[in-house]
Amino acid sequence: RKSHVFSKQLGWNESAERHRSSSSPKATAQHRDALRHRAAAEMTKVVRLGLYALLWLFALIVFAIAADQGKDADAISSSGRDASIFAGVVAWLFASGMLVVYALELMGKLSFPGIQRSIEVVMNGLLAFIFLVCSSVSASRLGDAATGGLRAMVAFGFISLFVDLALAALAYFAADDYQ
Repeated sequence: RKSHVFSKQLGWNESAERHRSSSSPKATAQHRDALRHRAAAEMTKVVRLGLYALLWLFALIVFAIAADQGKDADAISSSGRDASIFAGVVAWLFASGMLVVYALELMGKLSFPGIQRSIEVVMNGLLAFIFLVCSSVSASRLGDAATGGLRAMVAFGFISLFVDLALAALAYFAADDYQ
């Protein structure tokens, strides 16, 4: 049932396929290739939506732990804490916006040109760099007295770095799917 609905979304039906197959084999092969390309683009959007949901959650965790560590000033420097709060808030806001964009794109209510993908590559690259710096500074300040929360903040910061890199790569390599 789902494959039938997905085929309808892509503009495929059996009578149109029979009509095309009677006209020319080359046209049918081109049509099948176009459908495969569209299906791959839709699956890429679904994967990105899932990765943005992960980034949204991880950024929220990093922000919450860093904000909670204000009471424990000796465990981590205030600059590392402030940078982690900044990174968490900016990543959370960006991920929230991109979740809305991709949800609307999957519903067919919104379509962005290639400029949006360029912004996505730049922002995800910048967020990956910010998470790298923040997590490295926080990790260098951790000592034996570090709490589990601080260790989790560093771990989720590094995980967010890799999620951002994956999102930037997906946006960069799939940019021609949207033009």
